[in-house]
Amino acid sequence: MCVAMRIPACAHSGICHCVIDAIDPERLARFWCGLLDVEAGTTIGDGRFVVLSAAKDGLTVGFQRVPPSAPLPGQHGHRKLA
Repeated sequence: MCVAMRIPACAHSGICHCVIDAIDPERLARFWCGLLDVEAGTTIGDGRFVVLSAAKDGLTVGFQRVPPSAPLPGQHGHRKLA
């Protein structure tokens, strides 16, 4: 799930921060560091959250650990009624 926030440094794209649910945030962060040519900037809560340094366009990507049984994106808070 990405959260868009308008900040002057990245007003051109409209998206400055993106937080992605991950079973293994540190592993996923290593992949995205290579792809975006950035470094892991901050690790919080014994690896529960990993935030990458900002990309050249101002985008900051973060990963938060979720259990393998977590709902898929778009399923948060939804209940089926019969």
